[in-house]
Amino acid sequence: ALSFPEHLDFSPTGWGPSSEPEELFKDIPYAPFSKGERLGKAADWNSSLATRAYQNRPQNAGVSTAFNVFEDEEGDEFSLVDNRPGAQRRVFGAKPTQAKQWTKTTTRVKGGTNWQNQGKRTKAQQRTLNAAKPRYAKRRGGGGRYTGGSSNKNRRRTELSLELEPSWGEPCKNIEFTTLLRSTHSVPPSEVLKSCGILEEYNAAYDQASVRRPIALERNWALERTHHTVSTSDDSVLEELLKKETGNVYATDAILAVLMTCPVSAYSWDLLLTVKEREVKEEEKKKDASAEGEEEEDDEDEDEETSEEDSDEEHLHKDLIFDKRDGSWIDFLEVNENSNEPPLDEDEATHNTVEALSKETTFMNYNFSQQICSKNEAQAIKFPSPSPFQTQDEKAASTAFFYKKFEVNDAKLKIVTRTEVNGYRPAKKGKIPVYMLIRALHEFDPKITGSWRKIIETQKAGSFATELKNNNCKMTKWLAQAHLAGAKEIRLGWVSRNNFKDPRDGHSIIDQSVYTLEDYSNEISTGVDKLWGVLVNLLKELRKLPAGKYRIVRDPYKKALSVYKTA
Repeated sequence: ALSFPEHLDFSPTGWGPSSEPEELFKDIPYAPFSKGERLGKAADWNSSLATRAYQNRPQNAGVSTAFNVFEDEEGDEFSLVDNRPGAQRRVFGAKPTQAKQWTKTTTRVKGGTNWQNQGKRTKAQQRTLNAAKPRYAKRRGGGGRYTGGSSNKNRRRTELSLELEPSWGEPCKNIEFTTLLRSTHSVPPSEVLKSCGILEEYNAAYDQASVRRPIALERNWALERTHHTVSTSDDSVLEELLKKETGNVYATDAILAVLMTCPVSAYSWDLLLTVKEREVKEEEKKKDASAEGEEEEDDEDEDEETSEEDSDEEHLHKDLIFDKRDGSWIDFLEVNENSNEPPLDEDEATHNTVEALSKETTFMNYNFSQQICSKNEAQAIKFPSPSPFQTQDEKAASTAFFYKKFEVNDAKLKIVTRTEVNGYRPAKKGKIPVYMLIRALHEFDPKITGSWRKIIETQKAGSFATELKNNNCKMTKWLAQAHLAGAKEIRLGWVSRNNFKDPRDGHSIIDQSVYTLEDYSNEISTGVDKLWGVLVNLLKELRKLPAGKYRIVRDPYKKALSVYKTA
């Protein structure tokens, strides 16, 4: 029965007891309480087991109190049977059903299907099997040939650009790219030694080229106007400057661009190097003797700091002559060299191989550079000397050759080179015309570029970034060549195939972009000082070689240049 205590403590001043009993609530712990706390049901016969377990779960489980309710130990021993299907085993290659179906159709013999004894095939069955393998490989993404399940998607051309002779032996020097990138160098002063050729004015009508009004790329300029890519030793002007001892390093702008961009190259290439000892003149001997006398007066600490400079002094009286070998691909432009999925040497479409694309984009660039220049001889700039490579029967191309000398005083390097530009834009009265380097970007597969005809008008910056990612080495070479020639602008044409399956159907100019050298350098995130740092560091290493003939090889397996002595 319900009973109340005999005496109730009444407080006349407010709510609650007037005094706290001493023994009634002694040693009872305090438990937190919240109005939002949910109380479980004593018995719930309608809900599921999981729902009841959730409802009966104590809400203040994070606090340890005497009033917390815990499940009994029998709940830990109880478990449900897992009826979920197990994780499927990943199988690489074809699905098991496809593999069985393919094997079943290619191993059928008389009297039924033979699954085990596959060695007893007839010749007709073997021909059927061999014919089915390439088709099966294509379904698996393995390209046009059967590869046993491997994919050609990420394969890159890794063979050397030439066959190494056994007589060369091991490399006499390996130059790591980290050594070349360790420092930058300011742009050295330069002077023009000789100007040759003829330069035509840019035709502003090509500014109207667009996706809606494309201009067909003419293919006859490579036939009517010869594009000369003469090596260093075959250039009569450079040979004359060598005899006059104008410098101590001789190369064309294409070769210097290859050396400047070697850290970002992916394909193999090779160059010829000739190191010649030069006779020291009496004036140079006196300068060296006076320098040695001053060095002897220095302290020992200063001698230790200049030990590296002293070692370089021994190699100052040498000439470095860079050449390309016959049949070299130095002057050909590569396509998607830096791409994650570069072109293959063997492709289903023969016009998309590495070699075919390189030839296509090289001749396309030359045709573009000649087409967009006006053919008005009255407006053309004729330099004091004609092209040193033009014959009487040839028609002059719009190309100006500048023979220049760069003096790197701190490294005591005098670099003599032949540079070229393709056109000019008239400037204001009294100012020098704006020389420009003209090049073209090539779209041969819309799956890679995203189809320029659809996005070039609204997403040109994104298309440029994609081209830079796939062709970083080539586009950096253009910066190096434009800088060496003294060009003020780089004009890029966006040229696309009319038929992506067959380049013989021609190309179309669908847009153009023009950059100053500073803007172009910022766009590709490469400074000219970085290019000069690579070149100067490389030349310092190469002039330490003794006199002789060498072969510089870019090994695609290493981030380094290998130097072989050939004679």
